[in-house]
Amino acid sequence: MANTILYKYRSLDNFKFLVDIFLNKRLYAGDYKSMNDPMEGVYRFNKHKVSAEFRATILGDKRDLRFCSLSADADNKLLWAHYANGHNGISIGVIPQGVEDSDIREMYYTPDPLKITEESEHVDAKKILSYKNEIWQYENEVRVFTMQYFVEVKIKEVVFGKRVSNNDKQMLKKLISTIDNQITFRDEDESK
Repeated sequence: MANTILYKYRSLDNFKFLVDIFLNKRLYAGDYKSMNDPMEGVYRFNKHKVSAEFRATILGDKRDLRFCSLSADADNKLLWAHYANGHNGISIGVIPQGVEDSDIREMYYTPDPLKITEESEHVDAKKILSYKNEIWQYENEVRVFTMQYFVEVKIKEVVFGKRVSNNDKQMLKKLISTIDNQITFRDEDESK
């Protein structure tokens, strides 16, 4: 996944944060408690089979980890509606930089939280935070894990939502091209 373009859907409303993405070539990485799903990081366990020390280690690791949520889809109608202000925003195609392949993980969607034991293979906070309820499957989410507040990215393209005005498109194209003239532009539903 290291060279795969992933997408961040954004509203144009908070212009300061939007400009920061292009100017500093970075995306904010939040912690699991700041996500919109209250079930983030939840897992099941048998308290008689998982020690308090192991649970404390998992909890501490979850608290220390941060991640940036991206999508493998450039033109997902529900993502446009939910995260790009009803097609009034943009989808930013990026390639994460400065992270290991093991820090970029596709999500697993299940009806129930992950069940762990101390004998579970490779159980760690990243694995736990790579599971979500199946109702979120439409997001086709990929997470980039880090210990930092930002994930560095190479920005490859900007996709404009259907409802972005021509004036806003022209202004954004000019601004973004001034910062980085290698970024390409297209409209939602327009093929690459």
